[in-house]
Amino acid sequence: MTKSLNMLDGLDFQPLLAIGLTLDQAKKVVPAVMPFVQLELNKKVEQALGPETMVKLKQQADEQKADGLQSLSLIDKAYFQKTGEYMMEETRLLINKYLKLMVDVIKQARSDEKKFSQSGKTKQLEKLLAEGKADEAVKILEEVLKK
Repeated sequence: MTKSLNMLDGLDFQPLLAIGLTLDQAKKVVPAVMPFVQLELNKKVEQALGPETMVKLKQQADEQKADGLQSLSLIDKAYFQKTGEYMMEETRLLINKYLKLMVDVIKQARSDEKKFSQSGKTKQLEKLLAEGKADEAVKILEEVLKK
């Protein structure tokens, strides 16, 4: 019996756990970083293989009437032959990179929230937002968060 692939295996949640997230919360950060991971992976693959190879792989997939998974397999094989790395491993490394970056984002958000709540301008901001005065609300946020 074969073990099914768990996409979360090999991901490093420790930096998120260290700032107080639960494992369940940390796992929920993965989908949030995936668009960045996909963009960076696409760029790496295209740079490694080049546009001509990508066109040839698309033509090959079309000729074989390959579905998405089969097309991805063709690209992965070509990428491995060129770089010695599998795209799945590259994906894991990129996810870990972006999970670590999210630690800084979360810390900054917490700091900004604390700074703003201590500024005494919460009611004023809520009033401006309720009145649809977003430009004025942004000015208040910028003023408080610059300090």
